Amino acid sequence: MRHVPLALSERDRRALHVGALTILGLVLVGRGLPWWRAWTAASERRATAAVVRLARDEALLRDAAAAARAVAVQRAALARADSGLLVAANPSTAAAALAGTVSAAAAHVGVTLGSLTPGADSVGDASLVRVRVQTTATGDIATLSAFLAALEGAVPWIRVRSLHCTQPNPGAPDAQMESLQVTLTVDALARVRHGSAP
Repeated sequence: MRHVPLALSERDRRALHVGALTILGLVLVGRGLPWWRAWTAASERRATAAVVRLARDEALLRDAAAAARAVAVQRAALARADSGLLVAANPSTAAAALAGTVSAAAAHVGVTLGSLTPGADSVGDASLVRVRVQTTATGDIATLSAFLAALEGAVPWIRVRSLHCTQPNPGAPDAQMESLQVTLTVDALARVRHGSAP
């Protein structure tokens, strides 16, 4: 079979080109439009997910900043509380330090102390223990008041746990300054650093 060339007029060739371009356009639009719509929808989903992640990350950053501020406030409060504690290598050293503080306060205001009996409430390896000192103090009402005020205003924080006041010489003449004797127990908290020096 022999191939015969077709003779097309200029108008037919233009119509053929336009028809071919139209068919090609329809195929491209028919195949490309669903792909473009899927790509656009996927892009919108990715953009929406990115916006959601960004909002979540910004919220986490705000929460992290608020948490950091709260931690800083708690650390400052803990440092203030820690400054009011005795620090010692063991409970007996902490009790001796408390006895020294009580003795210094008495000497500062002019109160005479009897014997000091330090003690500690320690159980096992506790790192925070309550230590105490029992003693008797003798002085007039002004010096004993100053002594108690010095104890309660001291650092480390000291609490007067018990107080019993007596007059050792009730028959003293009126011209003699009245002397009082106070039996007291004071206590404080101590942070024990096991195995290290304070």
